Amino acid sequence: MPLLSPSDTAFAEHWQALDSAEVLRRCGTDPAVGLSADLAAQRLVERGANALPEPPPRPLWRTFLRQFKSALIYILLLRRCWPWGWATSVMRGSSWRWCWSMR
Repeated sequence: MPLLSPSDTAFAEHWQALDSAEVLRRCGTDPAVGLSADLAAQRLVERGANALPEPPPRPLWRTFLRQFKSALIYILLLRRCWPWGWATSVMRGSSWRWCWSMR
């Protein structure tokens, strides 16, 4: 039977159902010895590095907006701005500063 790699379609169909010894045999690997340096270099050239691609960085604006997905944020904002802050600012005749003050 020819050696298969995990990227081959015949191998990829049900590889998780195979016994570990069968997988090692099909890949041509000895678990006691591992891969030789030459074979490892050859597979690196053929198949690339064994690494997941890095996800793209998340923009700061999206990180900021993601904070507002939680209902707790709205509860905290309402608690901060309503009704005591609003009532006391109206009684004192101040403007929107009540919502941002640290009183």
